[in-house]
Amino acid sequence: MIRASLLIALALLVVGCATQTLVPQSNLEFFPASYSQTPGTTAFSVPDSDRTIYISDEPIITHKDILKAKETRDAHGALAISLTLTEQAGERMYEYTRNHLSEPIAICLDGELLSAPTVQSAIRTHSQITGGVEGLSKEQVQKILNAVHAR
Repeated sequence: MIRASLLIALALLVVGCATQTLVPQSNLEFFPASYSQTPGTTAFSVPDSDRTIYISDEPIITHKDILKAKETRDAHGALAISLTLTEQAGERMYEYTRNHLSEPIAICLDGELLSAPTVQSAIRTHSQITGGVEGLSKEQVQKILNAVHAR
């Protein structure tokens, strides 16, 4: 009986370790951004553009602030992700977005700029990540969902 229990415990440990290595953790972050360089910012090339964006060193929110994420489609039918934020993260996002209308916000995945959409309206606890005109790739969607669910 003890031997069987030890074998089950060992099997669970091995499965747990295998699961952790099969799904690498990713880091999703939303940063203040600008098209003008200021102290404490880092330059990034905007994907599918010839523009440079300057991103703050401190994120507004990270994947740890996201309560729920799911694959969806944007208004044009392209792949996107719907997000629900914690109340505290929603307040930080609201403060940033209401004060930076018509300015960019940087969405980074694993330290790389994924997207730099222009803030169109104040955002609280519900938002959507889109990949611009072409939408997100299936790989980007999976990486973002992995980042959120790894929290």
